[in-house]
Amino acid sequence: MKKTGHLANSLKTPDVLMHAVGPGAGAVRAMVFGALGVGLFALGGLGAAETAPQNLLPGGDFEVADPKDATLPVGWKKETGPGGEARISTQLVESEARSGGCLLISVVDGKQDGPAQLVLSSRVKVQPKTVYRLSAWVKTEAVAWRGKVGVSLQVRGVANSESGSLKGTHPWTRLSSVFQTPEDAAELAIECQFGSASTGKVEGKAWIDAVTLEALPDKALHTKRVLIDTKSPLKKYDPMIFGGFIEHFQDQIHGGLFEPGSPLSDERGFRKDVVAAMKELKLSVVRWPGGCFVSGYHWKDGVGKTRTPVPDPVWGVTDPNTFGTDEFVEWCRLVGCEPYICTNAGNGTPREMKEWVYPTELGQGFAPRVPNGFGDVGNNRFR
Repeated sequence: MKKTGHLANSLKTPDVLMHAVGPGAGAVRAMVFGALGVGLFALGGLGAAETAPQNLLPGGDFEVADPKDATLPVGWKKETGPGGEARISTQLVESEARSGGCLLISVVDGKQDGPAQLVLSSRVKVQPKTVYRLSAWVKTEAVAWRGKVGVSLQVRGVANSESGSLKGTHPWTRLSSVFQTPEDAAELAIECQFGSASTGKVEGKAWIDAVTLEALPDKALHTKRVLIDTKSPLKKYDPMIFGGFIEHFQDQIHGGLFEPGSPLSDERGFRKDVVAAMKELKLSVVRWPGGCFVSGYHWKDGVGKTRTPVPDPVWGVTDPNTFGTDEFVEWCRLVGCEPYICTNAGNGTPREMKEWVYPTELGQGFAPRVPNGFGDVGNNRFR
């Protein structure tokens, strides 16, 4: 891969590592990876070289029914949140299983609005201050609800034990979470969650199989784990998501991308090395002038032949205003991206915003108000 994201420190939701084919093509391959930290989660396929773990969780294969409730696997208990008892059903099935049997969770009445949640739990004896991996294979069909909760795994009461979650429709996917037990732990409750107790209109089905708890060496807690599904299809994305952002503080603009008089700059003051680097990134859009800075920025201070330095109330510095709307749009032309200009909603006024939008939308520049020779800029998008 040419370009990748960094491994994130967030432990509660899966991050997406994308290989950009290019903003023009608008296609990326999405791959999910685990995060380095106290907990580690991942979604993806199980590597061919990875051997089957020793499962410490009784009944995790979901192949034997509970003698008291044939809709549940032996050793597991069902808990329901508001609406879950009436609207979410469980059933042991074989036809859709990866091997043997699996548990099917489905919404009986997906048209009814309101929250609905089901939690399967099983208790298991553990060692204190020990690293474990909790994993399961999950397949989903049209799973949807408002909110961020999906089909997921966690250990009740243990911080950073949550796995990633699945929504929508997915083939068999492995969810996993690596965590360390508390120093007083002797027994823990393993949970498989479906739905949400606080958001409405739950829909869809989920198949769960091979819920596994395995002990790991301590070093596994600090090991990066990358699982890549090489069979996932390419997906098209709007090229506008490959954008950037610049703001007037520290050396981002003055002394960064704009430095008149520097041997690294062109005759207009634009740093040639920065322009070259931005071209390589193939940015589709760049936002300016902020951020927090825009809350005190008045565009007329940064146009025309005479620029007056103005104290910035946000960052506590004096901005020379030598890089204004003219310079930003010209820099975007050099880089090959679209300018995204956000207006001052702090101490600005609607009239000020209107006067800023008017000449750029008509492509007339600022000549009617400020003699600066802004030129043809039409059809800029203001936010």
